[in-house]
Amino acid sequence: MAKVDVKIKLATFDTKRRDKYLQREVPLSAVIRIDDRHSHSTDSADALRLLRGTRSTRQTFLRYFSEGMTPSEARRLHESKLSMEDDGPAKLANAALNPPQRTVYHWHSVWREACFGGTYIDPVLKLEEKASLYAAQGTHISVTRGGSSACWAVVVVTPIMRRAHNLELAREIVFVDSTASRGTTKSTVTVVLTATKAGAVPHAVLIHKEQSTDGYLAAFKLLKEAHPLCFGGQPAPQVLMSDNSSAEKAALQQTWPSARQLLCHFHVAQAEWRWLTTSHNSVDKDQRRRFMSAFQLASFFAI
Repeated sequence: MAKVDVKIKLATFDTKRRDKYLQREVPLSAVIRIDDRHSHSTDSADALRLLRGTRSTRQTFLRYFSEGMTPSEARRLHESKLSMEDDGPAKLANAALNPPQRTVYHWHSVWREACFGGTYIDPVLKLEEKASLYAAQGTHISVTRGGSSACWAVVVVTPIMRRAHNLELAREIVFVDSTASRGTTKSTVTVVLTATKAGAVPHAVLIHKEQSTDGYLAAFKLLKEAHPLCFGGQPAPQVLMSDNSSAEKAALQQTWPSARQLLCHFHVAQAEWRWLTTSHNSVDKDQRRRFMSAFQLASFFAI
């Protein structure tokens, strides 16, 4: 690494007489010498990862962001491009050409603030402003606000989703899945899906602020009011399958009480594994995997 040599001079009557720098009105009593010659190899991967991103690399990522990519998408694309170039592994290890995650997210934060402003923008107001534009493209946007400003919900139904509302399969089983902390508003996105022979088809996209029962309830009731017969011409499906969120399941029960609620296979298996690994159930460690495999096999045969 580089060396820094610091020398502090004592300011006395004798030293001031011999040192012109100490004779100044503001004495310069320190001498700092910097040796920028590294005492180790700078070609190692460990040294390359400490380099700062170049201006051209930053401009490349800003173009990615302008094209609509998220920081993670931009990193994946950039790394795939570098890997196909000559000396790809060395370039991937060079932080000047392949910046670390924290740098990319910082650049994205600066870019977003410069393009869209750093102040908070009410997403509901923006959607209400754009509702007519979406409607012209065939996308139906419904918005509601609860008693508190934090409790709001948005329902998005595209033309393809509207076609799914008429499927007979939509009467039987509907899947509900949520992802939290999306975008700058940290909203929750809940996707309603219909099972078909071709796979899952999106039924509606619900965006809401809170993951509480009230937050889910505002979104589900808005879907019910805006599209009352969206389950194959019926007011409710026969089965609703979701994860183990108690808030989500309570809201589903209040909105569509006639529908039977089921837990998805992942969470059923997770609960079984948790039971097998709990110490007070006294299941031998060597037997846990065998029991788990038998449980999964029985679950699949029960479908």
